[in-house]
Amino acid sequence: MLLFHLTTSEFSRFKTTSRSSLGAHFGGLREAALLAPKLISRDCSLMRLLECEVSVEKPIQLEDHHCWEPHIVANQLRRKGVLSETCCFRQTPSGIKRFLAQLGFDSVAYLNRYERPLAAQSLEMWAGSYSLDNVRGGQYNTDEEWLKRFPDLAVSYIAFSPNQINIVREFRAETPAGMGKIIDSLMHTSAVSEHSPLGGRGPLVRQNTPVGMARV
Repeated sequence: MLLFHLTTSEFSRFKTTSRSSLGAHFGGLREAALLAPKLISRDCSLMRLLECEVSVEKPIQLEDHHCWEPHIVANQLRRKGVLSETCCFRQTPSGIKRFLAQLGFDSVAYLNRYERPLAAQSLEMWAGSYSLDNVRGGQYNTDEEWLKRFPDLAVSYIAFSPNQINIVREFRAETPAGMGKIIDSLMHTSAVSEHSPLGGRGPLVRQNTPVGMARV
């Protein structure tokens, strides 16, 4: 699957061991355009958009609470009935990924609530959904509820292993405006298309339309 990843870091091989991300995140060009202004800082004046071939053959569908700490992911798995209350394993990124791999999953698919213009506006309206206290306590809004209010949301992915990712092309810019021009050009000339939202189309894990972009 052809995807994109936006970053300010220099690397030639992805790292998927971060405790807070569960792996390498990918989504759409529209998500990249919204994320670009948030990534640049006084300490970093370079942005890289990586076009990648990513193997995400059997993703498990989870919800985007803007936090992928192992205990929060484990709570989602329990609510989905994937993880029983009596099941015991190390609640680390590697422990979560090993458990999911045993069930046949190689990645995560999630409705990207954060990298969207409407979703950005929704943070003020639904701020409680992003409170870690609320997430830990089980208070959250479902993907179906988000889609009813923000139908423009799209699907992003988390790849568990660097072996799933092959960098095809790289685009560089020094400012969000410069990256915006690159992304705009790609959106008008690339064959890459966005994932369809969940509404009325069945589970996310059954959708195989290309997408592109990510969070670091």
